[in-house]
Amino acid sequence: MKLRINLTWVFCLLTTMMLAQEKIKIGIFVYPEMELQDFAGPTDVFVKANRFTDDQYELLLFSQEGKLIETEKNTVTILPKYSFKTLPEVDIILVPGTPIEVAMTLSKNEEIIRFLKKQKQKGTTMTSVCTGAYFLANAGLLDGHKFTTHYLDAVSLGNALPLAEVVLNVRFVDSGQVLTASGITSGIDLALYMVEKYSGKDIQEKISKIMQYDYHIEQQWPESI
Repeated sequence: MKLRINLTWVFCLLTTMMLAQEKIKIGIFVYPEMELQDFAGPTDVFVKANRFTDDQYELLLFSQEGKLIETEKNTVTILPKYSFKTLPEVDIILVPGTPIEVAMTLSKNEEIIRFLKKQKQKGTTMTSVCTGAYFLANAGLLDGHKFTTHYLDAVSLGNALPLAEVVLNVRFVDSGQVLTASGITSGIDLALYMVEKYSGKDIQEKISKIMQYDYHIEQQWPESI
């Protein structure tokens, strides 16, 4: 009896094995007045993903100068390991959000703009949560892309970016090299989406259950607060 091998099945198996072994380096930008949940939510998703993978996700926290930063209202102090100058090559950059008045000012910092531009030019996947989109916007990284941000700021930012397309009533948008999440907890949805992309749906569903979180993509936004 001849042994028949289903080449399609073998190819799928090998692809899955290669995907599971792929290491993903994620640089997380921390800065003064950063919104804590924007940072903690996605970070926790990747930390938990490492329970079910071979530590597939390496998280590298960095700030502009590699110094201590304090989150919104000086609530939590974070000491990143890296600065703009010392951050190793990463696959993904994550930019959390902050209160809008901070985002509109700090996102115009020339050193931050140069850093983000250089990362995208190198092929790094750029992601943001909430008003973190303002950092990408002022670096010109949303041009030619669909994006979203916090529902209170989405329309105004969309009007200011004629070369980009704002998407409303969603938790996140995947626009190729640029991925953006809307408001605060939506960073968890974006991170779960990325885990599904790199590690598979089974891993994503396990993390959602552990976190007791209802993963979703679309959401009808409130009109105001």
